[in-house]
Amino acid sequence: MFTSFLHYFLIYNKELKNMQAPKQELFLLNWEISNLTTKLQAFANIYSKLDYTTLDCLSKLIDTVYNILSKASPMRCADWDAKDDKILIGYSFHHTINCKQCGRAVKMTRTSLLKHLKEHKSGKISSQVIKLTDDDLDLVAALDNIGLNVGEICSQKSSTKLYNRTDIAMQNSDNAMINSERDTPDSIVVHLKKDDTSEQNSFIGKEQRKTHIPTKQNALEKTNQKQKEPKRKAHVPIRLIDGDYTAVGSIPNTKFDLSKKTKKFIINITPKTRFMVHKSRRHEILESPAHHEIVLSLESAFQTCYPRAKAYLFGSRINGLGNECSDLDIYLDLENNYDGSLKYSKDKLKFFVELTEKVFSLTDQWTKLDPVISARTPILRAWNTKHKIDCDISFTHGLSHSNTRLIQYFFELQPVCYYVALYAKEWSHSFSMPGLNTYTIILLTIFYFQKHKFLPSVQKLQKMCKTPYLISYWQANFEKQSLESLEILQIPEENIHEQLINFFSFYGIRFCFDTQVVCPFLGKAQLKTNFDPYDGKISSKMETLLNYYNSLNVTKAHPINDLLSYMKPMVVQDPLELNHNVAKGLSPTDVNRFRKYCAHTADLLGGVLDETS
Repeated sequence: MFTSFLHYFLIYNKELKNMQAPKQELFLLNWEISNLTTKLQAFANIYSKLDYTTLDCLSKLIDTVYNILSKASPMRCADWDAKDDKILIGYSFHHTINCKQCGRAVKMTRTSLLKHLKEHKSGKISSQVIKLTDDDLDLVAALDNIGLNVGEICSQKSSTKLYNRTDIAMQNSDNAMINSERDTPDSIVVHLKKDDTSEQNSFIGKEQRKTHIPTKQNALEKTNQKQKEPKRKAHVPIRLIDGDYTAVGSIPNTKFDLSKKTKKFIINITPKTRFMVHKSRRHEILESPAHHEIVLSLESAFQTCYPRAKAYLFGSRINGLGNECSDLDIYLDLENNYDGSLKYSKDKLKFFVELTEKVFSLTDQWTKLDPVISARTPILRAWNTKHKIDCDISFTHGLSHSNTRLIQYFFELQPVCYYVALYAKEWSHSFSMPGLNTYTIILLTIFYFQKHKFLPSVQKLQKMCKTPYLISYWQANFEKQSLESLEILQIPEENIHEQLINFFSFYGIRFCFDTQVVCPFLGKAQLKTNFDPYDGKISSKMETLLNYYNSLNVTKAHPINDLLSYMKPMVVQDPLELNHNVAKGLSPTDVNRFRKYCAHTADLLGGVLDETS
């Protein structure tokens, strides 16, 4: 009997794993995730220190999301029926929060929270439990520019109508196409919305004047009494596509200004002088004897077990943007797998990481061994004690090395491109934006010069090759041509300052991150909606991406690791690995801040140029 029960349980469990979630459950889940994401983003912009309990809760949340993404397979978005009122039967939404100052239940909407906190600040409500801290006062100020409930504005327009998800998606795509037909995809100017906080503040002021101000005695009596449960109405969610940043205006527009550190960097550091200093150090770093010795020591250590073992260097130290403190990126090819034909599994890569860790632990040249197994590409971090260099060692394939060769070629072809990338890298280090890495800055710089016809597209260089060399689906070889053969003008080094102003102005004002993709492969912007793997219009020139998608079962593909994350706020497509968005870690607030910082930097650099001239 137990055996038959176990057999039945296993079959039932297998069926559960293959089940498709009902439309009703998916709709409610999307709405809840949207609300939670918006609230987390709001608090992330305010608080930098969290207690251990909160950190533990966030850790569990991350693990849960990771499990969902690793097991679930994507499918088409459900066609929500706007007239289907039965979808909400049996569900009630109790979205209120108890204030920690007075214990009152407050609706979790932007207007209600803002009004309640401002009443505390003005003293209209006595705080008997805990006094307002500096963080709470910062929250009051921050709520002026943060909407905690995206559905609030829509609900004022219509309290009963449910918006159709599919209709909104079609409307957004139609708007994007209209803009693309009216202007070229690269010349769309983003018209920023005016801040509406003044109207809301005036509304709050009127409401506060109507509010009765309780005395201290009444307040004490109210806190001692058991608070009555407020009447709650069923909340009707608005059917918006949260996380779909493919329409103009989808990225939030709030006020950001440059920090003092960034302003000081822009005003005090003359680009031309800075580049001349770095130019002399660049050759020393590129031709460092330490690089050669590390490569020889790695190859000799592994060639006893792997006779074909070979080490390849790539990254910022090799493309010229690194300094003495930069990490050294190394691809260690143990089994002649530069082209990725062996298609290592995650367990195989984990084995290589653990093997290298054991080999390093037997020598005195390597310490601080840190295996990173959970990364997109498993690596081993280690400190070389002889040359005092941090090294990141990977084992997958040689695509990163080929990528560095491509960047080196662009920098040698147009040196001003290298200078702009170096300045933009140091500029980005003057403020904190973890998702904006050096590689993203490099691709943004290369694309700017391609867009203005000062660099060729990657597709043009690869088309000149007689036979394509593929590394795990992606063509890695390209033809090196001179500027004369490409019919491209050389930019004089005297124009560095002018190119810097145009670079920051381009990304601060002219480029529309809401709808467009930074595409160094084609050298011109593409619409995000064209990269939909189901019914998109991927350019026929992206043969490797089309072949890759044809080899996949798109319905079962991993939405992050296998498909291009084209619905992110910023999409910067890798020039070789065409299914990789290198800027997918940037939040909508980060993209808005980057855009504002670029616009402010262009203005400051223009002022500096006028003063010097």
